Amino acid sequence: MVTPGQPLPRPLGPLSGAGVIARPLRWDGTIPANHEMDAFFSKRGIRNEQYTISIIVTASSTQRNIDQSYIDFLPLLPADVDAEISAGVGDYPFSELEKSTIEKNVVDSLISQRAAELAKSNEGAHAFFGRHALAVDIKKNAVDFLNIFQTRRDLGSPLDVYKSWEASVTAGYRAKILEEKIRILTERSVSLSHTIAAAQAREDERIAAETESTRLAVEAAEHARLAAETAEQARMEAEAEAQVQRDADEHARVTAEAQALEAGKTLKLQEAATPQLGAVAGVISVTAGSGLFLDATIQAAIEILTALAGTAVSATTAVGIGTLLYSPSLGNGELPGRMLDLPARVLMPDLPDALNDVAATGGTIDMPYRIYGDRSKYSVVATQAEGGFSPRVPVRALTLDPVANAYTFLPLRTPRPSP
Repeated sequence: MVTPGQPLPRPLGPLSGAGVIARPLRWDGTIPANHEMDAFFSKRGIRNEQYTISIIVTASSTQRNIDQSYIDFLPLLPADVDAEISAGVGDYPFSELEKSTIEKNVVDSLISQRAAELAKSNEGAHAFFGRHALAVDIKKNAVDFLNIFQTRRDLGSPLDVYKSWEASVTAGYRAKILEEKIRILTERSVSLSHTIAAAQAREDERIAAETESTRLAVEAAEHARLAAETAEQARMEAEAEAQVQRDADEHARVTAEAQALEAGKTLKLQEAATPQLGAVAGVISVTAGSGLFLDATIQAAIEILTALAGTAVSATTAVGIGTLLYSPSLGNGELPGRMLDLPARVLMPDLPDALNDVAATGGTIDMPYRIYGDRSKYSVVATQAEGGFSPRVPVRALTLDPVANAYTFLPLRTPRPSP
């Protein structure tokens, strides 16, 4: 539904404006019917010379009336052109570029149609005299009309000749109006060409700006997406690195705890040049030799034990070799500040040569003497096959710790014999 004053809906599809049909020319130059004029040219003998002046005056008067009608219409012509153009364009919500383009198409179509009308009017203007009816002034035109009127009886009755002349003169003025109309339309077409060019330039700028804006928006969105992806990737990498660091820290902590626990259970023997004996609660370890600062004392103890071999020796017969730096307890992960460390051959001169092989298999050897450490001192003890201290002692191979520059091992705890 279309209400009064509401713009007409825009038609579907483009409107070229080229299909406009020119309206009939509002000016036709026709003089109101005059019965007296018809009666005058219908008189008997009107071609006689006695009517010469009357015919010239009548023709001049008729043309002046047509000329005045033409002059009166000229000021109305621009508005008439505008109305015709507006009717061709229509009242639709076009953009400036669309409206200007359609208007120019309408104008160009009107120019073409008016040009065809002009050709037809010029043909009519030449029909009576063989020249343009307005080629001479009004008086000369009236005289030329008289000559033809009085001599050319083949053109029909006097009234028909007069009507033919009047139509030719009217066609001449109509041609002048069409020429003026075409001039106005041509100026409008040129002006519209400039308007279209400017509107097209603005439209191109608008489209370019819109395209650029869209491109920038897409580019910004892409940059934002990439930035978000980069940030997310960085976050994930940072999180992964943090997790790796946490894992490394945890591994280091666990390793440190394990190392601390291991260190709490590990005894260290300094590097020596000969097979070495070390004792903590009855364990013998094999390493390369060290100092012999206890050799004399232990040898003396062994000699005493040897001398007692023929006497009754208790299961706990032992000869003290002095109080050493020895922890009173090995509990709670504590270790002695120093373990007994001396050449193994001191206790067993005939020590086997293949101790490493014995250690590799977790084997043992039989020792005639062992070192026993109690809460306050170390003692040399003679071993017995039955009762007392067993001669069987585990052999352990040590591992070099290049950082500590010492050999280390994890001692295997053996239960102490009951008194």
